[in-house]
Amino acid sequence: MDYPQSLKYLYSFLNYEVVTDYSYRRDLNLVRMAALLKMLGHPEQKLRCVLVGGTKGKGSTACLLESVLRQAGYRTGLYVSPHLREPLERISVAGKNISKREFAACLTQIRRRLAARRLPSRLGPVTFFELLTAAAFCYFFRKRVQIAVLEVGMGGRLDATNIVRPLMCVITPVSYDHQDKLGSALSAIAREKIAILKKGGTLVSGRQAPLVKRVFDRWADRQHGRIYYQGRDFGVSVRGAGEAGSIFDFRGGGEALGGIFVSLPGLFQIDNASSAIQAALLLRQKERFRISEEAIRSGLERARWPGRFETLSRHPLVLADGAHNGASFRALRESVQALYPDREIVLILALSKGKDLSRIAREIKLFRAQRLIVTEAKTPRACPSEVILKRVRGAAERVESAPELKEALQRALENGTKKGLVLVTGSLFLVGEAETLFEAAPQTAGAL
Repeated sequence: MDYPQSLKYLYSFLNYEVVTDYSYRRDLNLVRMAALLKMLGHPEQKLRCVLVGGTKGKGSTACLLESVLRQAGYRTGLYVSPHLREPLERISVAGKNISKREFAACLTQIRRRLAARRLPSRLGPVTFFELLTAAAFCYFFRKRVQIAVLEVGMGGRLDATNIVRPLMCVITPVSYDHQDKLGSALSAIAREKIAILKKGGTLVSGRQAPLVKRVFDRWADRQHGRIYYQGRDFGVSVRGAGEAGSIFDFRGGGEALGGIFVSLPGLFQIDNASSAIQAALLLRQKERFRISEEAIRSGLERARWPGRFETLSRHPLVLADGAHNGASFRALRESVQALYPDREIVLILALSKGKDLSRIAREIKLFRAQRLIVTEAKTPRACPSEVILKRVRGAAERVESAPELKEALQRALENGTKKGLVLVTGSLFLVGEAETLFEAAPQTAGAL
């Protein structure tokens, strides 16, 4: 297959990132993933991996850790989800996305194996995410990756990435998201997340609510695992933050690193960076990875992660961030208010179905935005704008809707002032559209 044919083949599989009407516990299982990988020669068993789960910040943390390992001289693999514009973004080696030719080659290999020997029907159909995860394993093995950093998709326990036995796990802060699949209680969500910690394993945990920590500790006791908590075993003190990134001091595990610069903007990236540092130090201590202080500093400084507090335009100022639950909206709001305290904010919002509108609406109200423009991303998962509008009325001085992003941006930028800030948020699908729009046109209101 060539690249267009491989995409067509990939999208012929059931995609739970688009279709939301399914049973999490009935339709997802690792037995099917294991059977698929057995047909491929179990490439995942020949890889050394770190699993990064959580609710918010897991993609950023995975990106930061991979960058540190790459700067330490290792041939790294990085697997993340979802993509902003095309699936190639999900799979990278040594900082470079998989090529169209190599992507097509991996999918062709899997297709041939599936055609030669079908999986038992009792296992259910292979999904889009399982196929893509298997392709990542095949590619990493083919490219002789020395260490792969894998971002967990949804949950953890039944996620396709959880098929590996990782050297170590990282779980970023756990909060409410995907309650229709993972459970309505925070403790239920935490149980799904912590299941990536295997027997005798090591876990680096971001800041967690006391309830989440209790769930984690019970699981770790049963698994004879060790958890390193941010705030207890390691921590940070912030020196300063700006549009280009943040400077902070790190302490943990007998190490003290001062004046660390993380290039990913947003105050929330400081905590993500500290989890990445702690994971790197433990890989050095427990797995004998050669990771110098210089590799840590350089890795955090050189890391790039699109779609998260990303500046799309400076004149006028347009930011994009894929916040999609109450906790991530709070972190986004705190960063916007800290870095741009005097800006007049216009929010452009789109959400996917199944999101916790009540918690999101409360956080949006605290933005004290002048305008809120509700729109819809171009995806079958888009929550209808009229549904969102009912929940966010009164969340800004002026609330309105636009049928699509381009019109929403035109409205947001009309009569703009030098003190204005347009923030595109709520859906990574919407952020991907915004990136495409600003790449295709000069970054001016008139061009849009």
